[in-house]
Amino acid sequence: MPCSRLAILIKPSTPCSVIRAMPQTQPADSFDRAVALAVKRADKMTTADEAKSLLFGIGSLRTAGALFRVPDYQVAYNARPLETLQALITGAESVYQHTHSLSESVAHLIATTATPPLPVGGLQSVVDNAEKTNHPIAPELRARRRELQLLKWLGTVRNKAIQHRAQNGYIDNNAMVAKDVFVLFRKPTEPAPVVANKARTCLTGLISSFSISLDPGNGPREAVAYLDAVSHGLLRVQPRRADPARRLVEEAAQYDVLMSAAALDNIGWALANLIEVVPEHPRAFGATAS
Repeated sequence: MPCSRLAILIKPSTPCSVIRAMPQTQPADSFDRAVALAVKRADKMTTADEAKSLLFGIGSLRTAGALFRVPDYQVAYNARPLETLQALITGAESVYQHTHSLSESVAHLIATTATPPLPVGGLQSVVDNAEKTNHPIAPELRARRRELQLLKWLGTVRNKAIQHRAQNGYIDNNAMVAKDVFVLFRKPTEPAPVVANKARTCLTGLISSFSISLDPGNGPREAVAYLDAVSHGLLRVQPRRADPARRLVEEAAQYDVLMSAAALDNIGWALANLIEVVPEHPRAFGATAS
């Protein structure tokens, strides 16, 4: 896929819609569960303030992602191209920023309510410390490895392609508007041919297995972006098929700013499952470990 600076690629393909139509055990908006879990913890004196902050953050995240809930992004884009493109870019960046902030807030709650308490830090730091010390909470975090890996990836994309993009050389502004996927390609270089070929092979296998109505295209960037999108659709309903796809997206290291309804649902699912680690009846906050 040619990606000259400021190029906009309009794709009729729909990599997520078919998989999103598959039977799912989660509600259509997985933020509902995150809200319910945060509300339970907002009723407890020891976690009330931080849980209420979580509720505010989840609300902001929902608002930021509202545009990605519409059934067809191209309808809006074709009607008002410049305004819609700006809204898609702003919305996608805002979703990544709010996701990062919420991940760090949940990490702080997990660390401070654990028994014994863990050193306060970022999400990965809390997980690493739990594993290193064989903390009683480690098995619960280990059971949520997919959620943790997803949030870690989104945080890395945020750091590289949004928050510190100039310093990291992510200076391109290419965009792809598909029916139900939006992607910002900010890395000026393409993935290595070997990785791109592996991504295309994985993608075509998933297209065949799940009868996805999707033309994978010819370019290496397109293959990685579509694999990213399809893996979001599979992450909760077919996690074992999603795992190798997610690993290849990470190996390609393009750090595309991708957003879709499926990606939003996965963010809500991941945050909810981590909020669940915070006890409903935590001990009183004391001095945290150093």
